[in-house]
Amino acid sequence: MDIVRDETFFSNSYYLSISTAAGFVRRFWQSSEDHRGTPEAPGRVVTLIERSYWKTLNDHVNAMDPSYVWGMAFRIKANRVEDVMRELNVREINGYSIRNDIEVTPSEPDVLPIKALVYIGTPGNPQFIAREGIPGLDELARHIFNSRGPSGENRDYLYNLHKSLIGLCPAAHDRHVSRLFHRVVAIE
Repeated sequence: MDIVRDETFFSNSYYLSISTAAGFVRRFWQSSEDHRGTPEAPGRVVTLIERSYWKTLNDHVNAMDPSYVWGMAFRIKANRVEDVMRELNVREINGYSIRNDIEVTPSEPDVLPIKALVYIGTPGNPQFIAREGIPGLDELARHIFNSRGPSGENRDYLYNLHKSLIGLCPAAHDRHVSRLFHRVVAIE
């Protein structure tokens, strides 16, 4: 369930579909020491969190979030799977868990749900910051505003994600990402 992706990465090797994954919420609760921050000053990136676990947390601000997330599902051609997985494992290595049984539902009419491989955040990984308590949006916004890593400014990651979600379709609005976006913009 990717959103922001350099199209050359998957060039001529995929079929993509705007899709939803039920049972998850998207949150900026993953530390990034390798892309949007450093080991000394980790940035923050989004992760999908199982809704059943999320409900046990004190994230009441977003209690009205839908029970699914929007994203892009990619079907990789067999001759490219190894290369794509190698690239994804570099990009997603910093604390994500791999689930290969997530059902995603393409938005195209008459297309049946499919099983997908998804990288998610879990409370057992050291990069999952919600283990230590839910950060407030203002605190998270300041952190993102001030973070930078080898892949660039942390706020650019947020801005690109926000823009990409808006571009997917009107229903893809993500309250957490949108609220965070507006708070970071206000800091500038």
